[in-house]
Amino acid sequence: MTQWNIQNVLTYPVSERWLDEAQARSKEGGLNEHTDVKDDIKGQITGHLTEFAFGRALKERGIPFEKINPPPIWDYDFLVGSARIDTKGKFRRVDIRPHYTCDAPEYQQNAIDFYVFGSWNSVGKRIQLVAAASQKRFKEHAEVIPKGEIFDGRPLTSNRLVAHYKDFHPFKDYLEWLDLYTYQIAFGEKT
Repeated sequence: MTQWNIQNVLTYPVSERWLDEAQARSKEGGLNEHTDVKDDIKGQITGHLTEFAFGRALKERGIPFEKINPPPIWDYDFLVGSARIDTKGKFRRVDIRPHYTCDAPEYQQNAIDFYVFGSWNSVGKRIQLVAAASQKRFKEHAEVIPKGEIFDGRPLTSNRLVAHYKDFHPFKDYLEWLDLYTYQIAFGEKT
């Protein structure tokens, strides 16, 4: 595995169109029952921006995918072949660093195959696709923070798994793997 570093992060500018679309989807789509902070829409906007960036990265590489639009499925965002991929974004006012954390709800662990982690720098107006991890690798490196504990300044409404970006595959390496994975599916080497 390549050592995580800032050069392996994929960065996209957040256009006014993306931001308007993310805000509109956040207001009309509602929040699922596991949303940790129901009065804070920044997390929902960040999630949509991360999805937009991941979809763009897949399109730019010509990797075929299906975007899953909730409801009723809240567990993952994309299908690439048979791989269920969920994007997780973090709202920040600065660019990421290796020691920064990413997280996912503990209840979700059996519903997905891979996580893609993004970070929205609202001041710099950019979304960074930072790292990716299989469900297994994420669980191996994550610490459980229980419901009710304070995390990122707020009480959690469900148990969260929290880990560091540096423990996972750099995002650009993950894209190369996805490219090979879809190539193998196209030629019948994988299902």
